[in-house]
Amino acid sequence: LNLTAGPSVLPPKQVPTLVNRRGVFPGLARFFLRASCGLVDWTEASREWEAQIERGLQCGFRFTSLTSHQHVHMLPQLARITAALAHKFAIPAVRLSRFHATSMLRPLRLKAFALAPFARAARKLFAERRVVYNDFVIDVPALEAGVAVRRLCEVIEGLPAGAYELVSHPGYVDDTLRSRDALTDGRLIDMNVLTAGEIQSLWSREGFALTTFGALAAARTAASQDASS
Repeated sequence: LNLTAGPSVLPPKQVPTLVNRRGVFPGLARFFLRASCGLVDWTEASREWEAQIERGLQCGFRFTSLTSHQHVHMLPQLARITAALAHKFAIPAVRLSRFHATSMLRPLRLKAFALAPFARAARKLFAERRVVYNDFVIDVPALEAGVAVRRLCEVIEGLPAGAYELVSHPGYVDDTLRSRDALTDGRLIDMNVLTAGEIQSLWSREGFALTTFGALAAARTAASQDASS
């Protein structure tokens, strides 16, 4: 779900508080500035996100979880909208952008610290609305590939039991990517880190099972039903 990059799905005239004069979303900083000044109509945001989901369904996608570009769904107003849309479209899970402490340092992730108070509130809301969510997120460190592998191994080895989403942006660089996104070489680094032998063997050695949001939602729903029966 997106409110900070590219054009809206709905016509700009239907979402005037979300887009600029060119009909595209502002960047993250400008979005937060407008939101903090009370200049965002959250009803428009709800309609736009519903249109984005419907566009995906029309394209043949089957959604098993919801998240947002640059984690904006952690804002209280948008967390409520996200939970409501998850129920409306029978999407079983939502990403909780709650960074684990070991993934917030070395290098320092200011965004993770900024998200922390919002994530605590979103976690409470998702629990009340009975939306399945992960316990924490960790991410591939923004470092040179070899260093990133070592640092990610340190993070994984120190994690307690729980459901973690590993946030990453793997991909290959081409002219299309360069024309649309500033994140280019970092995608190749993420690809190399995720496919590194050290990472692959670490999952099983540390007792982690790789899964999906769909499978996580099914397991937690089954466990809840067993507990209540």
